[in-house]
Amino acid sequence: MSMSVPYTPPDYVAPGAKSTAWNGPERRSLDPVDQLGRSFNRLCLEASDRYEIVAHLEALGFNTPVALERLGVDNHFALAEELYSRTPKSYERPQPRIRDEREWLTPIVMVMALVVTFGLGAHAATLALVAATWVLIWSQGSAALLSKAHDQLGNEEREQVLAILMRAGLVGISVTWGVTRFGIDAAASAFLWYGVAGLLWSRRPRQALVLPLFAAIGLGASAWLGLAAEVVQGATIAAAVGLSAPLFVRDARSVAGWLVRHLRTIVFHLLYGLGQGLLIIGLLRSSPVDADVVPGAILLAAILLSSQALLLALKRRMMLRLWGDWSGQRYVAAAQRFLTVHALAYLVPVGAGLAVQVIFGPQPWMFHWIGFAIFGLTLALAVVSLTLGDAVTPGVALLAAGLVALSGQVLLVCALLAGAQFVLLLRRLARFERYAVYLL
Repeated sequence: MSMSVPYTPPDYVAPGAKSTAWNGPERRSLDPVDQLGRSFNRLCLEASDRYEIVAHLEALGFNTPVALERLGVDNHFALAEELYSRTPKSYERPQPRIRDEREWLTPIVMVMALVVTFGLGAHAATLALVAATWVLIWSQGSAALLSKAHDQLGNEEREQVLAILMRAGLVGISVTWGVTRFGIDAAASAFLWYGVAGLLWSRRPRQALVLPLFAAIGLGASAWLGLAAEVVQGATIAAAVGLSAPLFVRDARSVAGWLVRHLRTIVFHLLYGLGQGLLIIGLLRSSPVDADVVPGAILLAAILLSSQALLLALKRRMMLRLWGDWSGQRYVAAAQRFLTVHALAYLVPVGAGLAVQVIFGPQPWMFHWIGFAIFGLTLALAVVSLTLGDAVTPGVALLAAGLVALSGQVLLVCALLAGAQFVLLLRRLARFERYAVYLL
């Protein structure tokens, strides 16, 4: 049984009252929306966005046909838009430049790190992928905890949480090495992603960019100048640890209790990371003898580079439709159509690859090309679920698929996983009231 939270409305004209019922000061306009705006004066001045006004309008009954007709609007979303836009702004809030920088640097850093990972050679043996799988698990759980810390803690406490998580990452890499004795190539890849993740989380995208650039230069020197691969790998490890050292060398005991209390909330994020690792292992273990993994890796990098823009476009379309569509059935149909187009965008490379194979015959890169394309689709659909507040489905689905993929038929498993995720999301969109708050 849940207890109701007391609601204290601002001063306002009741939705059923006549326009002459408001006797407040400065009645400069007889327009009912202007009068209501002055009635909601403080709310309209202090509202962070239109959605805050919508919440009050719904609570106070300004969504009934009678009230909306009196005010001359079609729905309470349009009424909130009018109230928000008619309120004068005392100043414009400039967008911080660092945010814009991170938005375009972050995917570039991740793509470069992915390409460099295959160059370091850690994908050649299954045992070497244990370190990468640990980093995937650690990064998913850490990202979820840092998101909570951003909402609940101040800057200093967030940095302390990051310090503890960075130490946990180091310990995890050390433990996996002690158990499996993977080589320096796998350690270099693991530390590369470890450093990139920590620097991006600490809002240091330029330093994060240094790591894959440094490793790429080393790989070029190894290929052209005959530099030993172990030297490049060792230098990559040293650079990653050196750049990330300031992140974990700090006293963080004051946030240990907060961190322990929230560990249980990231269980499914950890399973999501583990599932990703198992699917990648399955894809690489099932490779044909003469398969070329590089084109598939480049395709996956391109998918990662474009995935953020595709997700933002999907959210923008769904949000605008949620804002302006008064019919629930029409909105559900539109949202499902938007999701279908979003999924088909990730299948374009599959169609292109199959067309090339039909015209030119079998290609050595086709297996990984199709595999990583479908894998990218599964990640994209999982991120949509996470965006709509569902961490359980991606965690359980990817883990189950990853375990099955280890036994073979990984392409079929990935295709079935993507199809199941797509169907579940279509069904969930039909209950849009549950996820609207996450979308907005």
